[in-house]
Amino acid sequence: MRRRLVRAGASGELGSVALLAATSLLALVGALAHWQLVTIAALAASVLCEPLVQRYAPTFGRLLGQADLGPTTRAALRGGVVALAGVGLWESRWPAVAFAVVFGAYLLLHCAHAFCVAQLRKAHSRPVLTRNVDTAAGAREVWGIRPHRWRREVPAQLAVVVPAICVTEGSWVVWVLGTLAVTLQMMLVIGPVADVLASRTARGDGVRKPKMVPIQTFIDDYRPEVVLHLSGSKTSAYQVNVWLPTLERLRQRTLIVLRDDELFHALDATSLPVICAASGSDLMSLDLSHVRVALFPTNIGNNIHILRLPTLMSAFIGHGDSDKSASAIPYARVYDEIWVAGEAGADRYRRAALGIADDAFVRVGRPQITDVETASQRPPPPVPTVLYAPTWEGWNSGQAYSSVLAIGDRLVEHVLSMPGRLRLVYRPHPLIGARDPRVRDAHLQIVRRIEAANTSGRTDGAYTSTLSVTLDPEGSAVAEQAAHALVDRSFWEGLDPAAHVVVQPGASDPTLVSCFNESSALVADISSVLSDFVASEKPYAVFNPTHTDADRFVADFPSAAAGTTVMGNGTGIEEFVAVVAGDAPDDRMTDRSRLAEYLLGPATSRTFATFQHAVDALCDRAGRERAPHRA
Repeated sequence: MRRRLVRAGASGELGSVALLAATSLLALVGALAHWQLVTIAALAASVLCEPLVQRYAPTFGRLLGQADLGPTTRAALRGGVVALAGVGLWESRWPAVAFAVVFGAYLLLHCAHAFCVAQLRKAHSRPVLTRNVDTAAGAREVWGIRPHRWRREVPAQLAVVVPAICVTEGSWVVWVLGTLAVTLQMMLVIGPVADVLASRTARGDGVRKPKMVPIQTFIDDYRPEVVLHLSGSKTSAYQVNVWLPTLERLRQRTLIVLRDDELFHALDATSLPVICAASGSDLMSLDLSHVRVALFPTNIGNNIHILRLPTLMSAFIGHGDSDKSASAIPYARVYDEIWVAGEAGADRYRRAALGIADDAFVRVGRPQITDVETASQRPPPPVPTVLYAPTWEGWNSGQAYSSVLAIGDRLVEHVLSMPGRLRLVYRPHPLIGARDPRVRDAHLQIVRRIEAANTSGRTDGAYTSTLSVTLDPEGSAVAEQAAHALVDRSFWEGLDPAAHVVVQPGASDPTLVSCFNESSALVADISSVLSDFVASEKPYAVFNPTHTDADRFVADFPSAAAGTTVMGNGTGIEEFVAVVAGDAPDDRMTDRSRLAEYLLGPATSRTFATFQHAVDALCDRAGRERAPHRA
């Protein structure tokens, strides 16, 4: 509760709520003091504050509802204020009778509206969202919570409460305007009532809910052979986005199944059908017997809702190749196969001693790095460029590989101290600072330092990427990837060659591969960024987050074997920067070539064709071994 109050106050919601409270209190004071004009004005103002609270103070609006001070209660309190004011104003009983009848009818309809909206919210609290699916199923709009609700609500409430304290004896004004208010409120209630009745009478097919029936119809017609399943917040979208171009090229019919609304809305453009079913029971009610292979880019509990199906076979594909401890955990035993880029991936599981048989490992290369260019394939940039791409701090201290807090500021300052000789491109992990505010502060300090370097006269040009990429959510990921590549090239060509750049990972920023190709060298942490960059065979340095010496660190994290190790005290930074600036020789080229093959497989196998072959093989295996379960 305290967090919600702080968040509400910080976002400027207090103003609308304070205005509502002040006008309501003033109306009460005016009624007690028999100040007719003050009471009228304050009541009208408090009614007009209702849409402001709904639009600008939703958090406080929910808190007021939890305290039994929702819109219906507030309307009833205004009625009480009118009755209190009428004690000193009405000279006969007829205004009181008229107000009691029309306000009672209005309040009854208001309660009916609130009840219906609550029922609809409950019924559709977990909608099924779809993309590229030919069905009417999806996120439906709930009557009564649309922004224009108050276009009828405000006039209706004003027509009930204001006229009653404008008259002293006659009642015809109260009757006429009150009837109009009741009519408006009735029009507002008709929709929700009809919707509630429809939802109560709707029936499924005996197995699944009505909302899932059209989804099943689509699945029966589409007959997907491959499913990719992912659950997580919007910050996890990169875990599926990285696979979209590859999945679109598969010869098998492919379906993407997501489990969280915010993840669905953060999904990049794709022509593949997408279903987002937050409820496990909704997803498990679907018949997915046509599916042969399920692919999983991350280990998460919701995977069980697909893994439970005996009619398909599963493969863990990950969302990047790295030496992080999360790359080899016991959860992996649930999959039929574990797809790794190269032999290094299989060795990680072997070192972890998880009891996974060798025949479970399938080497599929890295189709995402097909466009990574080696130093010999592209002329060097006019100014040697250091790409600093740190990872985030991880979910816990056991996965804290990030260098930002330990050496980030020192590294950046060292590179920026050589204007004209070195350029810096800073591209942090999308989750940087998500768990540890100290890391977030260090990240922001780096951004400010780069901004200052660009604006102090050392370099010219913008310090942040400002690309313009128009994404069609239902468009092709392959086409968008090609379009993005052209925009990336235009961005780099239009930038001052010496300008430092901050790249915030997102749909409108230069891709990681683009940053690789524009860089002369990389400074990174233990992550998939490091493994993918090795394909370029360019110099790199890697941060040692452990308390072990460099030799032990390389033994534990083989992806660091062909680079410069940077220790927690900054040792190694000057040595590496000297190599990039050309002040020291680069004598690790042969080592990097060997390491690239170990991490990612032979250059000829880091292709889509290798991945397609793995999908074909697992589909064939599922057809043989799971046939009895589909009988």
